[in-house]
Amino acid sequence: MSLLLIFMIGVVPLKTRAILTSAILPGGGHLMLKKDRAKAFLLAEAGIWFLYGSMTLYANKYRKISRSYAARHAHANLDNDEEYFDLVERYQSADLYNEYVLRDAIDLYPGDYEKQQEFLRRNGIFGEDKWCWESTDERLHYWYLRRTMRDALKKVSFATGLLIANRILAIIDIAIFHRVELDPQEGKGIGIKIRF
Repeated sequence: MSLLLIFMIGVVPLKTRAILTSAILPGGGHLMLKKDRAKAFLLAEAGIWFLYGSMTLYANKYRKISRSYAARHAHANLDNDEEYFDLVERYQSADLYNEYVLRDAIDLYPGDYEKQQEFLRRNGIFGEDKWCWESTDERLHYWYLRRTMRDALKKVSFATGLLIANRILAIIDIAIFHRVELDPQEGKGIGIKIRF
């Protein structure tokens, strides 16, 4: 709190305040310095946040749609995590997945039937978590829904990078390309001009 108070009352130099403000809100420091680029940085920030928010909503929408589709057409259990739904996407049925797990168990524990079965019990999918797609076309449609969700999540990650880049560019713009001019008010005192 005291740091914020020091920042606000002006103990910190104007350029430093502008840099710190731009780290929080790109363009905010430009507004403090009354620079023309403030609008560009603020609009870029707003656009990036719009992309971030809209793609997050879009990804969540497709996550729900794909899960309900899997429950309807493959009898998947909705109470599971993303890893489970990735498996539902990759395998036609839980039985096929369990065969894959059993092959791994045989490779890991050759000749030891008890350890193979224990590995299968730990890593296989049984009971109410089992699924079986009614057709390959339905599983491919599910894959399309999941791909759409993943694409939206990639755009969310991209937007996060853009938010960071916008802050870095705003800080560099103020720190390197703008000079600070402090003129005394109403002609009294000594003026300071810093040029780079």
